[in-house]
Formats: sequence, structure tokens, C-alpha cells
Amino acid sequence: MIPKICALGLLLAFVGVMLSEVGYKSKKLFSVLAAVAVLSLLGGEISSALSSIMSLGEITGISEIAATALKIVGLGYVFGVSSDIIKELSEPTLASFVTVGGRIEILIVVLPYFVEIIELGIELIK
Repeated sequence: MIPKICALGLLLAFVGVMLSEVGYKSKKLFSVLAAVAVLSLLGGEISSALSSIMSLGEITGISEIAATALKIVGLGYVFGVSSDIIKELSEPTLASFVTVGGRIEILIVVLPYFVEIIELGIELIK
């Protein structure tokens, strides 16, 4: 899979250079489409890795925690890639707000675990 991703990246970079040489004006749009094409190669790999991790979580009995951890990692990547694409489109302020939104969303996902930990600490103190 790594050679395919590298080859596609190099090919798309070459096409991008050629398009700018002939006067193509929408290089940013091409960059975003190229990024989507490269990431689409990883779709099958990501789903198989996620199913392996989830089955491991079920075997060990920590499937809820594993699912939450996967959700947090997934959110981090989705918001990070989205923010990078928005930065590439010359909208750094909007990219910052997307990043902050991602951090808030991750906090919302993790918040029930913080509540459990605080409640456990209070019970231990009593």
C-alpha cells in the first residue's frame, strides 16, 4: 500500500506542476481533489484496522473504552485533515475554528469518563 500511495502522490504532484505550467488557475482545487484521491486509497486499510482493534477490545472486555479511544483518534484525524485542507484553500481563520471545534468535540466525547473519575475520587475520599 505504501508504494501505491507514494506513486499516486508523485503522479499527482507531477500533474499539478504540469497544470500550473499550462496556466491552470484552480491549483488549490486540484490539490484538494488530489488529497482526497490519496486518502481514498486508505479506506480499506483503515476499516480492516478498526475491525481488528474492535475485535481485540471485545476479547479483552474493554470494548466500550476501545470504541471511545477509536472515536477520539478518528475525530482527531478528521478534524486535522479538514483543517489542513481549509488552510490549503487560504482560509487560516476558518481552519483554526475547525480545529477548536474538533477539540471541543473530543472533550464532549471524553467528558463522561472525567465525570466517572471524579465520582470515584469522591467516593474514595468519603
